[in-house]
Amino acid sequence: MTKPENPFFAKALVNRYWGHFLGRGLVSEVDDLRETNPASNPELLDFLAKDFVKQKYDVKHVIRLILNSRVYQLSAEPTDDNKHDRQNFARYYARRMPAEVFLDAVNATCGVRGGFSGVSANARAVDLPHEGFGSYFLDTFDRPKRVTVCECERSTGATLGQVLLLANSEEMESKIADGNGRVAKFFKDKKSTTEMIDELYLTALSRTPSAAERKRLTEYIDTAKDKQRAVEDVLWAILNTREFMFNH
Repeated sequence: MTKPENPFFAKALVNRYWGHFLGRGLVSEVDDLRETNPASNPELLDFLAKDFVKQKYDVKHVIRLILNSRVYQLSAEPTDDNKHDRQNFARYYARRMPAEVFLDAVNATCGVRGGFSGVSANARAVDLPHEGFGSYFLDTFDRPKRVTVCECERSTGATLGQVLLLANSEEMESKIADGNGRVAKFFKDKKSTTEMIDELYLTALSRTPSAAERKRLTEYIDTAKDKQRAVEDVLWAILNTREFMFNH
């Protein structure tokens, strides 16, 4: 399968990794490789495949190459020139995080553990070896059942159940208000309002809040009768933003 003269394996794998990181394969769908479904950029697909073979099928090298590319680092914000592009990668195609990654992001931001039975207490959703570990969150966000080999088993479409889970479920409330969670530790450590807001933004969004965001949230927290509940509200609002939920 990995003989250099085999033209199929390398192309199939690099196309799948390209699709994984950029939301769309050079050949789309990623498992529909055939002569009548050509790549949007065949020269790029050939280059990646040849480089993969040259590097002796080093997967980490392919991942590093894609993630350091200018294409991967493009903004998802459309412009007049690329707003209609759907296949040429003139911009990054924003997409919601996969179920397992999303759950881990929520847990990390709230400062809580995964809580999966039968594995380490520190195990993340991406560490789970199979889909047999029960999780309403993962099932709601379309964790694949692995009954077929089709990539289409995993959907990134939005559903009403997903919106309700994030907005008012007991699971989300318990993560945000956990006694050992991030917000509870803020008040145990007696952090200032500015410190709490900055840490929430850096943890969830990898950026500091804008001046307008900081002013609005500071006023909301400092005027609240229950400041801890107010900070929990801020965390809830951040978790429900598209900026948090989407790779962009």
